[in-house]
Amino acid sequence: MNSKHAKSPCCGARVRRFGPRRRQCVRCGRTWTVRPRKRGRPSHRTSTSVLRQVLVKGFTLGQLFSKRSGVELPAYRYRFRQALRRFVARPIPQNFHLLLKLQAFRRGVRYTLRGGSVREEIHQLIRRALELPDGDRLSATLKQLRRLSKGDCGTARVQTTVREFLKNLPYYRSHLTHSNLGLPRTTNCVESMCRLLREMLRSSRAGSNPASVLLWATALFRLRSKMVCNGHHFNRNS
Repeated sequence: MNSKHAKSPCCGARVRRFGPRRRQCVRCGRTWTVRPRKRGRPSHRTSTSVLRQVLVKGFTLGQLFSKRSGVELPAYRYRFRQALRRFVARPIPQNFHLLLKLQAFRRGVRYTLRGGSVREEIHQLIRRALELPDGDRLSATLKQLRRLSKGDCGTARVQTTVREFLKNLPYYRSHLTHSNLGLPRTTNCVESMCRLLREMLRSSRAGSNPASVLLWATALFRLRSKMVCNGHHFNRNS
C-alpha cells in the first residue's frame, strides 16, 4: 500500500506527516514513529562458534572469557546457556540411529558358566542374523534363535537378551534395509561419542543436574555430526 493511502491504527482515518520520522492521525491527533524501537535491554546473542569451541575443541568458558572485555563472567555464562538452549531448540532432520545394546564378549568359550557352549552358538547365530539378506537362511537362523530363547538353553539373562534382539530385529538390521543412509554396523561410533561426552563433562559444569547433562549432550551430538565406524566416514544428517 502506498503511504498516502495508509490509515491510522487508532481511528482508521487519513495519516499525515509529523516530522521526518513520525506520522499523525488527522482525526484524534495521535502520533507514532515509523521505526519503533524494541523496548528493554539490548539482546546479546552468542554465536555458534563459541559453542563449537567449548563442546568440540575443549575450551572452557573461563578461557574464552579472558579474551572478552565489557562483560562479567556470570553474564558471559548466562549468554552461553541461552545460546545453548537456542541451538538445541532448532529442528534437525530426522534419520535412523543404530544403537546396539547387544555385545558378545569372545575371550574364549567359558564352559564353566551355565550354558557356556550355548552362548557361543547364540553369538554366531546373532552375527548371522545381522549379515544375512532376507530369505530362507535368515528364517532358519531366526527359528533357531527362538528355540534357544526358550526352555533350559542358557541362563535366563541370555534368553532375555535373545528375545529382546528378536523383538527389535528390524532396528538391528537397519543398515541392510536402509543401505543408502550409510548406517554403522558396530557400536564403535557410539562408544567413541560416549568417551567424548565424558571428557566434556570433566572439563565443564554440565553435570550439575540431569537436565543440564541432556542439554549439553544434545548440543555435542549435533555439533559433531560426522562419525567414523570401522574407518568408513558417514554423515548422520544425510
